[in-house]
Amino acid sequence: MQIHRTMKLRLAIICLTAIAASVFIVVSEESFGASSRATWQEEKAKAKKGSVENEEIPVVRFEAQQVGKQREIKSPGHDKPIEEMTNITDITESESWIERLPALPIETSDAVLIGTVTQAEAHLSLQKTSVYSEYIIVIDKVLSDKTDLSLESVRTLTAMREGGRVQFSSGHIQTYRMSGQGFLRANRKYVVFVKQNRETQDFLLLTGYQLRKGKVTAVDQIASHSVYENFDETEFLDTVRKAIASTGKGTNQ
Repeated sequence: MQIHRTMKLRLAIICLTAIAASVFIVVSEESFGASSRATWQEEKAKAKKGSVENEEIPVVRFEAQQVGKQREIKSPGHDKPIEEMTNITDITESESWIERLPALPIETSDAVLIGTVTQAEAHLSLQKTSVYSEYIIVIDKVLSDKTDLSLESVRTLTAMREGGRVQFSSGHIQTYRMSGQGFLRANRKYVVFVKQNRETQDFLLLTGYQLRKGKVTAVDQIASHSVYENFDETEFLDTVRKAIASTGKGTNQ
């Protein structure tokens, strides 16, 4: 697949489109005050205690020679190669588009599907100015498909989003993410909302919800998304289907 250095511009346009487009919002973010958001994030942090921190975030070695396709993806102002900062472990970009994404971004998604992540990898951009995570998702069920690929027959797709972990030769690891951003985990099932890049046939991961043991867990730590935290899986899927039906975002077929 040919690599275009203008990929960063196309990704920026996709992100801006996701923010600006008219969206179907089941529960608006205004319904949750700043205190509610803080409380939810504190609960998420407590739940992670006792586990391996950042274990779900893909990691790439900075010095490793990468093969295969690489993209020039970076955020505005990131025009210098990543550097090791031994006193810093987590670098978060504030005011991200993810924070303004509604809980169920039906209108801005080209596809909504249920799938299992079989592979999660981090990659450095061509000039090593940024890191992004790439996921291979085996499709279990297509809920909405406005792509030109007929996902029912494709069965797998590659979804990506900015952010990931970078490990330096010293062993030090730096995590790069956008504010409110979470990451998918390998061998877990999700409902994902994705935006297609028709030039590369790849997908930008807008947001997602993990389905596990009959319950729902939001991937991103956004106040409006927390309404579905620990939601019953069957009820959640019914809500998503009704949201899709109400907006007419079904399939191309």
